[in-house]
Amino acid sequence: MSAVAEGLPREDAEERHLRVFDWLERGQADAVEAIVAALKANLASPALQERGARALATLTRSKSKRDRAGRAGAVQAIVATMHRHMSIANVMEPCCRALSIMTFANADNSIKAGSAGAIECVVAAMRAHAGHTKVQKYGCEALCNMTFKNADNAIKAGSAGAVECVVAAMRAHADHAGLQEKGCGALGNMTCNNADNQIEAGSASAVDCVVAAMRAHADNAGVQLFCCLALRIMTKNADNKIKAGSAGAVECAVTAMRAHAGDAYVQTCGCSALGSMTADNADNQTKAGSAGAVECVVAAMRAHSGRADLQAYGHTLLDSLSEAVN
Repeated sequence: MSAVAEGLPREDAEERHLRVFDWLERGQADAVEAIVAALKANLASPALQERGARALATLTRSKSKRDRAGRAGAVQAIVATMHRHMSIANVMEPCCRALSIMTFANADNSIKAGSAGAIECVVAAMRAHAGHTKVQKYGCEALCNMTFKNADNAIKAGSAGAVECVVAAMRAHADHAGLQEKGCGALGNMTCNNADNQIEAGSASAVDCVVAAMRAHADNAGVQLFCCLALRIMTKNADNKIKAGSAGAVECAVTAMRAHAGDAYVQTCGCSALGSMTADNADNQTKAGSAGAVECVVAAMRAHSGRADLQAYGHTLLDSLSEAVN
């Protein structure tokens, strides 16, 4: 694709690249590499950068295409786009989405993203376009995927202010279920095994934000699942356990398990969240007992007897609550 632009005025090269995207998006074998080349050759064009980022987001949904994009330098190309066109929301949206998709379950691309400054770019985009729902949603999703099982990226996210940024997004777009789900996913991954980020989450009122999401989207299993995951991880911190108890998180987790009794994932995450919130916290153990956690957990273990993780979390929680009563 870069060869197409040689010797042509900028406008003609951009127009030709934009037309070529039509057939690239239909799945031509060299589409990913061609799009990356077009992005690099036309960095000054916001229209082409937007279209190219959207094309990458569409074409990299399979593992093989994500790997191919990583080798072609797609992550670095998107970061360059974000640096050049940070003020344009319609460019930042597909860039955040492309980063999210390219780093999904892809450790190599997540490492590339961290090294290229993608985390800092996503945080900057979220700050610059706080009122743009899609920038916020895909920004949260990108942070979630880039920090999944990547301790270095979690540290970078904490240093860049990503925890506070995600909480601000969740507050500003409280009625958007998809954003709440991705925001909780980001909070969970950024605070996993990261004591500093857990403290930041507590200071930013992330626990209260998660509880608000659970109450506002009680019928949404996905939101409940990711909220429970975030609570499980953030409440490894003793102060956050207290905050969770005060905010009503224990009762919300029990309510989620009751409302989604047939969803094994919600049941498993609900048990694990309750286990974390009640561990070494007598007040939360009392709250769990009063909310009917024991009955809920027993029902979950009976209904989903084949899930070993749920059984393990359930037994641990029941033992803990039984000791508290005795």
